[in-house]
Amino acid sequence: MAVTKIWAIKDSLQRVLDYAANPDKTEYDALAQTLHYAENDAKTKLNESAQLVTGIHCRADHAWEDMRAVQERFGKTDGVVALHAYQSFREGEVTPEQCHEIGVALARKVWGGRFQVLVATHMNTDNLHNHFVINSVSYVDGKKYEQRRSQYAEFRAASDKLCREYGLSVVEQPKAKEPARYARMREAIDQACEDASTAEDFRRELYRQGYIFGSDPNRKYATIRARDGGRAVRLYRLGEEYDLPAIDDRLRGNYLLYGSRLYELKHPPRQYTPKRYRPKDGCAGKGVLRIFFEVFFGESQIHRLYLYYCYQLGILPKKQQPRINRPELERIWKDTEKILAEHAFVHDHKFPSLQAIVDYRKGLSQQMETLAAQRAEIVKQMRRKDASPELADQRMALTCKIAELRKEDKIAEGAIKRIQRTRDSNRIEQKTEVNIQTIEIAAETVLGSADKEVQWLTSRKNLTKFKITVCNGYKVNGQKRMKAQTITVPSSVPKRGIQQYVMAEAERIEKKFKYGVEESDQTHFDQYAENWLKRQEPFFKATTYVGYKRNLDIVYPLIGGIPLAKLLPMTLEEMCEELRKRPGRGGKCIKETTVQKYLETVSSVLEDAKKNDIIPFNPAHRVRKKHFEKEVQHIPQKYEMGKLMRAIQNEPILYRAYYTLAITTGLRRGETVCSAMEGHNRCL
Repeated sequence: MAVTKIWAIKDSLQRVLDYAANPDKTEYDALAQTLHYAENDAKTKLNESAQLVTGIHCRADHAWEDMRAVQERFGKTDGVVALHAYQSFREGEVTPEQCHEIGVALARKVWGGRFQVLVATHMNTDNLHNHFVINSVSYVDGKKYEQRRSQYAEFRAASDKLCREYGLSVVEQPKAKEPARYARMREAIDQACEDASTAEDFRRELYRQGYIFGSDPNRKYATIRARDGGRAVRLYRLGEEYDLPAIDDRLRGNYLLYGSRLYELKHPPRQYTPKRYRPKDGCAGKGVLRIFFEVFFGESQIHRLYLYYCYQLGILPKKQQPRINRPELERIWKDTEKILAEHAFVHDHKFPSLQAIVDYRKGLSQQMETLAAQRAEIVKQMRRKDASPELADQRMALTCKIAELRKEDKIAEGAIKRIQRTRDSNRIEQKTEVNIQTIEIAAETVLGSADKEVQWLTSRKNLTKFKITVCNGYKVNGQKRMKAQTITVPSSVPKRGIQQYVMAEAERIEKKFKYGVEESDQTHFDQYAENWLKRQEPFFKATTYVGYKRNLDIVYPLIGGIPLAKLLPMTLEEMCEELRKRPGRGGKCIKETTVQKYLETVSSVLEDAKKNDIIPFNPAHRVRKKHFEKEVQHIPQKYEMGKLMRAIQNEPILYRAYYTLAITTGLRRGETVCSAMEGHNRCL
């Protein structure tokens, strides 16, 4: 039985390699050698300790140098530098040689085709296990290891397959835990199948229980979902007994036994029994005046009789009994329990302010980190052969403490969010005049971290003013470059939208102050492109930046003065037609590939404008591209090469060296000229 795991390494490749190839863990000791060779008589006795470390596409003793050379070759030395995986076997199930053999075979099968791998077998615990250190950069094409969920599944499947080939046990894949609502849906379907014999009655019964049954003949699968919302669930996901054919069979059986009126028998209509008003002598002991007022102005016996006949005739509606929606009640009760838990948490700890809850949560995080470190140390000790049995109890106690702290941290997080939402709602709906209130907003921009300060100056009946202050770096004397502007919120803006309106104005003022232009859909293409190029300069290589600049200078005369909102696909198609008329090398028109490069540059600028919600879509993506056939490069045949070599035999050595190098090595023209000239100078 092999247990597997894989995770990414970002800090140090040398550290994980030193750990995997630690001689204290990978070498045989004297007792292990004696036992091994006593069981295997076919092998001769080793005089030195054997170290079970194997390198795949790299040297075992120089793994770091080999892996680092590949990363430096392709320029990918940052980020995820390696992946660390292990394969652990049950105690006494495999020998060290067999464990290492399985590990090497697994590494060759999973990663050996493209990546460098170091395989090391550790024998310092009762459970023999293999460590795999995989270089994140492929030595074949320089691509990084693609990290996805299916990678671990493939790794585990390959490990299980090898274990079966070697006759070892395999850990079966545990079933995924299904949602709790699936069980409630099954109960509702079972009850509906017992009380109904037709599809319409089945649908009515599910609706009575709080579910909606969907069986459109135009759709492939039947579904069920709660009336209060939520995602619909296909019936086959609940099991074979709850699929649509199985439900039809159950309903058909009820129809054969009880007929079509089973639902009415199970749920008979509620009979309304009107209250019988017995006439009685209401005038006894009452005065004439009181009787007069009861007859004409009060609820008398005649009035009650009148209402009775109105109900019987259907003139007045009968009171409907409220229906209980079970899923909706469960959701409401769950939210209520969460609110009560948050209230009890705040009340028991007697927090004076919101900041106190935030500080308390930070303390919980530190406690959980400390306990997690202690648990990790205990787990490391449990892997030793001489581990104490008390360590398991200590680990369980720490796990319970961490679980309690996590539950309390979740409640604290919910309390903080609820208090913040309440404060935001109260701040928006506030109608009285307020003093200066400052809201500091940290904004990450492409040029660095900038601060904006929004001050609520006044709030009257028809006048709401804000002061927006924007910072753009520092002066020579160390003072901030500040610019302030006061805005007035229009009366047409609703109270709930004031905050969004002010934040949008702050962003607009910041862009205008930092970039010198107010970026909107009316901004000209050349203005926006220049600002975009300025923002992207720190992230581009020098050659890339020069290429974009050159392409934009060519398209500016054609579309530079057009606002972004008026750049239509037809406009860009006309630009491409004009570019195709430009002369290229040799006086000929430029190639279609060059035109597409110009269009791609324009598309990059417009895509940035779309990302910033300045334009609704990128018009360059809707341009119809002209179909063209790529030129097929002529490759000389072998006889043509032989003819050329015979023709240059009597030519100077410089030409012979040039063509010989070009034919035999495949160098570029410039490289071939330099090499031929260097060789010619040496000969001279």
